[in-house]
Amino acid sequence: MCSHQGDFRLFELADIHHDSGYCWVTKLPDDIIVGESEDNDEKSKLILFEDNIGFCQGSALHDSIRNFGNGLFSHWGDDLYFSTPDNSSPITNGRKYYVAAPMKGKSAKDAKRISGNTPVNYNWYSFDESKVTLDAEYAVNIAFNYLNAIPSGKSFIKGKSILELGPGINFATALIMRSWGARSVTVADRFLADFNENYHPKLYREVANILTTLDSESDVSILLECAKNGYKEELINLLESPLEELQEIEQKFDITLSNAVFEHLYNPRIASKVLYSIMESGAIGIHQVDFRDHRDFSRPLEFLLIDEIEFVRMFDARLGECGNRVRPYQLEQLFFGAGFSSVKYDSNMNVEPEYFNDFLSRLSFEQSSCYSNISPDKLRSVSGLFVVTK
Repeated sequence: MCSHQGDFRLFELADIHHDSGYCWVTKLPDDIIVGESEDNDEKSKLILFEDNIGFCQGSALHDSIRNFGNGLFSHWGDDLYFSTPDNSSPITNGRKYYVAAPMKGKSAKDAKRISGNTPVNYNWYSFDESKVTLDAEYAVNIAFNYLNAIPSGKSFIKGKSILELGPGINFATALIMRSWGARSVTVADRFLADFNENYHPKLYREVANILTTLDSESDVSILLECAKNGYKEELINLLESPLEELQEIEQKFDITLSNAVFEHLYNPRIASKVLYSIMESGAIGIHQVDFRDHRDFSRPLEFLLIDEIEFVRMFDARLGECGNRVRPYQLEQLFFGAGFSSVKYDSNMNVEPEYFNDFLSRLSFEQSSCYSNISPDKLRSVSGLFVVTK
């Protein structure tokens, strides 16, 4: 398969040859911008895919690719040196490998695909009391959902370090964990929301009121302190960073939490490995994932019909808010591949049968989609809870 789309070219790898160790090499088309070299230290914009999942380990040393593999690759001159994520042979493992790369004659600015959109977390509106109440109830509900999935509940939380990923516009759920005895809580988000005097004080006081009614043993002074003085370091740690870039932090966590985050990650393969690396031995992760096409929840699988390069463009333009298309079975494989000893998935939403039948009939004609030959059973679940243990 080979196609031209705008300033990027999508090209399925062919004529792959074994280099040595875990490294494989193939020559890239002449019309793709040349990669890095001794005379060119500009990072390549090439994206390498295995089936529909992009790699994020480019610019690797060739000896590292040969000796370690695990998805490392290098766009060097006109050649691609690469390894597969599981170090299997790309010739015999039955998977497809292809690249999306800018074509010659296009500027570096064009290749970056810069978006002018504003992230949801940075869009502030006026909040009335009903909005505050709804947000408070939602945060408390999420906290109890986490609690129900954690073995031993609050007794397990006490004295633990907790990381919540992608908390959204408020950090109430993480603060509730402090109220339940967590030693420390950290929130991390690619687009971290600032403290808003017109919203957060009201919200945290409302959460404290709800929590006192539901659980009189909760220490709501944590929430009230945040309402009064904002995000003090002794109450909560803030990291403006995506999960994919958290490998450099020194702290490790006993519990990791997320709600509707993994479907927005730019590189779920790297994110899964980073998640494993920042968790303590014996730590547990509770991650609710919404696998639907976020452009229209009533048609939750539509983005699976889009070819890869068009989807890469759309995902970037929407800052990942449409969803990354990774399916439950793929995310399960990524968690196991990252090293987790236990990965459990509990589906809590399936596609509506009438829509599903119509979608499958259309998917069968979209041979450019990586999902056209996937078993329908692997596409049926569109939401579920992962519990992973290191």
